[in-house]
Amino acid sequence: MSTNSTYCYSLHQMVVGWFRRRPVNPLSFLAPAVKVDGDTGTYDYFPQGYAFRRVDTSRGRHQSARSLDLICDPRPFALEDHSLRIGIDDRDLHLSKDELDARRSEVAAVKAESRTGTLLTVWETSMIADGLDYFRSQVQARSGVGNWSSSSADPMAEFKREIGRMETQAGIKPNRILIPSEKWDVLAASPAVLDAITYNSAKELTVDLFKQLLGVHAAPDLQVMVANVPIGNDNAGPNVEFDGVNLLGDDVWLTYAQEGMEVGDFSGLKVLSSGGDAYADNVESYYERGIHTTWHEINMMRAFAVTAPPCVSRLTIS
Repeated sequence: MSTNSTYCYSLHQMVVGWFRRRPVNPLSFLAPAVKVDGDTGTYDYFPQGYAFRRVDTSRGRHQSARSLDLICDPRPFALEDHSLRIGIDDRDLHLSKDELDARRSEVAAVKAESRTGTLLTVWETSMIADGLDYFRSQVQARSGVGNWSSSSADPMAEFKREIGRMETQAGIKPNRILIPSEKWDVLAASPAVLDAITYNSAKELTVDLFKQLLGVHAAPDLQVMVANVPIGNDNAGPNVEFDGVNLLGDDVWLTYAQEGMEVGDFSGLKVLSSGGDAYADNVESYYERGIHTTWHEINMMRAFAVTAPPCVSRLTIS
């Protein structure tokens, strides 16, 4: 087997542009991607009471000022290598034997463009699934809340209490709330919520109404995402019936994050990435002569991190 490899500028631009133009996905909404230098290093871990605490600032005459210990814990990370590729067989190019060597790369690139959407969608879906699995394993669901199907439930009161608890622990209100579409419907059907929006003739809970119901408990820059991220349980095939589930499951997430963050900025969750918010570090094209296939490959290195546990909450809804 022999290969030749080239940096594929056009495909790289397509990949980077696709991710940056896409609507915010649930993973980047909760855990913004930040660019890190090198495969290994450290990130800042912010424990409870990191900056929002009382300290003694008094000093005696002729004494130096007291030093503030930020007690930020540098924690090590090692990026994982990830890649995915899509192949174009020579037979798919419909070129004569004489044309193959001269026009293979050109025609294969055109063919690849028509399939790149599938490649990128699978790439992104896989990353969302990996990220949510990791964060679920690290963030324990809150107990004693989330039974919104009960006729006596008061979901908005639960939100207010949780926001208040997080603000007390972290000194800052969560400014991002992610709610699965199915759980939004449960929330909207709650008798307590319906009673609160009787002035809305359609009795339809909207994101704006949700923020109004939170009142002063809502952060000024609060963003709410209601989403459904489908993923199939079975391998695709002509005789396989698609069985899909929502990647978000039953979990409602509350966290704090900012746009355009760097690795040292304060947030609940992060994706540490060699490619930053592009979600792709390298895109290349190469020909594998042994199997007569032109490959277009996406590569990146990444790791997930819970960087400020007091700023993250997970509610499992029933």
